[in-house]
Amino acid sequence: LCTRPDGDDPVPPPSEHDLEALALAAPAMPGAEYLTSEVLRSLWLEMDEALHAELSESKLTVQDFLKQQNRRLEAGEAAQVIPAVEEWLEREKRDVKGAAAVLARAFMVEGDGYFHKGEFRDAQGLYQKGLENAEQSQDETLVAMAAYELGAAWGRLGYHDEALKLFDRVVALQPRMAQAYYNRGVAYSFKKDFDAAIAGYSQAIKLDHNLAPSYNNR
Repeated sequence: LCTRPDGDDPVPPPSEHDLEALALAAPAMPGAEYLTSEVLRSLWLEMDEALHAELSESKLTVQDFLKQQNRRLEAGEAAQVIPAVEEWLEREKRDVKGAAAVLARAFMVEGDGYFHKGEFRDAQGLYQKGLENAEQSQDETLVAMAAYELGAAWGRLGYHDEALKLFDRVVALQPRMAQAYYNRGVAYSFKKDFDAAIAGYSQAIKLDHNLAPSYNNR
């Protein structure tokens, strides 16, 4: 998109070879067996169509449009979803799985903003709410994602026992998530349990040969 200053032309999808490589590189998750190059191509074309529709409606240049989107992310627009959905849940007096999933993702996105700014305590609080809502959604993949992010925040805050409990939960739900084993290794390293740390790094390497930090730390 950035190579098309006028933004008028569609952005063609990657080659068939690249799409197949992306499909094969997808992490283990429910439904991954249905991810194919054709599915990715279809999603690319649908997103390109939606993007150009929004770009046209904005009356902005590509550069200004992308800057606007970045400002919206930095302003934490995900946070605006949270009170609206919470109000709806309270008004309806019922726990709706789909709404809980929306809330979980909103809290996680907002938490990511704080995490990447190094504000780990704020991120931890938001990730905690994300996990609570993910649990209500009963979506195991979402629970694993939320637990992983919360574990990362606890680790950055120096609470490695809390982090380990969460990473243990992640690998129980997603046993092929290499990054979770890597982070277990990091937590055990801080606890001076180097045998357990090496085991974590080794398992991460076994699942993802390209996870360079695992080689370095081991």
